[in-house]
Amino acid sequence: MHQLKQINFSHSPNDYSEVIVYEDITAVDKRFATKVEYQRSVVKQIVWELLGEEITINHKESGAPFIVEFPEKNISISHSQDYYAIQLSDKNKVGVDIQVFKKNLAKGRDYFVNEWEEKSLDLTELNLHLVWSAKEAFYKLQEGDIEKYKDEMIVREIGVNQIMIENDGVRFNLSYQFSEHFVLVHS
Repeated sequence: MHQLKQINFSHSPNDYSEVIVYEDITAVDKRFATKVEYQRSVVKQIVWELLGEEITINHKESGAPFIVEFPEKNISISHSQDYYAIQLSDKNKVGVDIQVFKKNLAKGRDYFVNEWEEKSLDLTELNLHLVWSAKEAFYKLQEGDIEKYKDEMIVREIGVNQIMIENDGVRFNLSYQFSEHFVLVHS
């Protein structure tokens, strides 16, 4: 079993879903052949503990995860270094992204910041992380149904704990939180 410390629990104001963040404080575990296997085992343990029974997580053709034993639940999963975020909802599709602060994120901004955002937003280090995470969370919310990642999603506004993102002329509000270690954005 992994040693996990719950560091955040909140309800999304958008759809009353639960958003839970854990930090993996396990010493190096050599039982797993790959990093992906290790991460999947951490996620499975977290969801198992949240739902109270052993579960299987599979993926749709789009790549979106689903829980075999709870097909009515919508789930979104994110991890960055030792942090894991899970969003669960009985009502709506969900999208969550957690991103540990990276000092060199600005070097890759051409990959995800579009012309409008470059001209219109104050792209501080925090806001660059929020733009990246907002697009990741929204992409998951849409189950990957976005072809041009950089240009089809436009972050229109970064407010207090809310980010407005636009896709195909429709605006959506995402919630965010941050700590000294990471940003967390969710539907």
